Amino acid sequence: MWILGPILGILVFLIILLAVPIDLVFNICKGDNIQSRVRIGWLFGLIGKDISGRRKQTKAKVKRKKKRKKRSVKPLLAVARTRGFLKHLFRFIKDILRHIKIREVCIEIKLGLADPADTGFLFAAVTPLLTFTGVQKPTIDIDIQPDFEQENLQGYASGAVRVYPIQFIKPLLLFIFSLTTLRVIKAIISARRK
Repeated sequence: MWILGPILGILVFLIILLAVPIDLVFNICKGDNIQSRVRIGWLFGLIGKDISGRRKQTKAKVKRKKKRKKRSVKPLLAVARTRGFLKHLFRFIKDILRHIKIREVCIEIKLGLADPADTGFLFAAVTPLLTFTGVQKPTIDIDIQPDFEQENLQGYASGAVRVYPIQFIKPLLLFIFSLTTLRVIKAIISARRK
């Protein structure tokens, strides 16, 4: 009986850890060059880590990448052939995206393609979608301006997203232990044996 106390304590501690939100804050600025800053915060911003965009590759890493074997396409084909898996995967992605809370997003872009007619067609397709997004989500502010004079891409994007890890447990378990996923795993294993 004495063992139940520590096990229950560890379980409660894990639940508390998973109930604390994780924040992702990003800023990207594109002018002559790209400047970005991404920060992951935990415990309501008390603990955080800045993520750098670019890492230098050593010569050893480059050589290791060249030595890697070409991967077979058979497991991917086995996944595609499994009945109902893509529908199941899209439902899983939809469930995950539903639990991501967008706190704010601000995007300002000036975009011009090589052909002004292509720029016009792009904005004819995108503008109604942007109007709909602004009405549905007041925390999202997207402003895209066309540049018909020259080929151009300049802008700024910033945002903050919050997730509660405990909310991902149910969709993840339902996805992993479903019959469709188990069929896919079996198909991948059999494809690799061949």
